Amino acid sequence: MEYILYCDESKQKSSLYGDFFGGCIIHSKDWLYVTDKINTKKTELNLYGEVKWSKVTENYLSKYIDLVNLFFTFIT
Repeated sequence: MEYILYCDESKQKSSLYGDFFGGCIIHSKDWLYVTDKINTKKTELNLYGEVKWSKVTENYLSKYIDLVNLFFTFIT
């Protein structure tokens, strides 16, 4: 059995920020399906490149929310 782990970190120096580490594990048999669905949705939403909350604008907020909602449909 093989799993793929995606991780990300966030660190800024300020009293309002702290270290944050997040990740998700995807079973290798599901990886292609999940990746394809997320990339297809990004294309539909005209989101190219890295999707980061620190880059979101008011005009793009609903697109980011749509993408994250799709991501959470894969969480069981």
